Amino acid sequence: PIAYGTVATWLGRKADESATHRWTIFFRGAGGEDPSYCVSKVVFFLHESFAQSVRTVTQPPFEVTESGWGEFDCRMRIHFHDPDEEPVEITCPLKLYPPGPTQSQAVKRPVCYEYYDEIVFVNPSDHFYGLVTGGERKLALPSPLQEHFGVFSDSADLQCLVNAQQLVTEELNRAKSEMVRVNGELNFLRGEVKRRAIAKN
Repeated sequence: PIAYGTVATWLGRKADESATHRWTIFFRGAGGEDPSYCVSKVVFFLHESFAQSVRTVTQPPFEVTESGWGEFDCRMRIHFHDPDEEPVEITCPLKLYPPGPTQSQAVKRPVCYEYYDEIVFVNPSDHFYGLVTGGERKLALPSPLQEHFGVFSDSADLQCLVNAQQLVTEELNRAKSEMVRVNGELNFLRGEVKRRAIAKN
C-alpha cells in the first residue's frame, strides 16, 4: 500500500507573481512505514518551467519541495531494489487551492490532497518477494507534514463506516420527528378547514 499527494501553503505577504505558494509533493508508505525496504528511488517530473524539472530522490523522505504559482500534474516514477522489476509510474495533480467554486488565495491552512493506491508485483523474484512480504516494517521518521497525512487502515475505515451509520441514523430520526410535526400541523389545518366549513353552513 502506498500514499502520495501534495501539501501547499499560501505564502501570504511573502507571495509574489512567480511564487504564491510553497508546496511539497510526496510519496510514502500508506501505513506510515518507510518504503525504502523495497523502493530504491523516486523520480519526480515537475512542470518543464522549473529549471531542474526532473528530481531524483534516493532515500526517504521521498518528496520534493518548491515554490510556484500554478497547478500541474506531476509524474512520479518509482524504482525498486530489484532491477528486474519495472518501475511504476503514477501521476499526482499538484493542487494549491481547496475544493469548491471559489479559489481564494487567502487560505491560511495548508491545502492537502492525498491518494491511496496499491502496487501489485507479478511473478517477483524470490529475493524481492522476501523483501516485500517479510516481517515487520520500519516506521518512517516523523515528517513535518505528518499532521496533514491521512490514516489508511482497516480500523480507520471501519470507524468511518460507524460514524457514517451514526450520522445517517441521526438524520433519519430527525426526518421522522419533522414528519410527525408536519403531519400534526396538517391534521390541525384540516380540522380547522372542516370546522370553518361547518360553521359557514
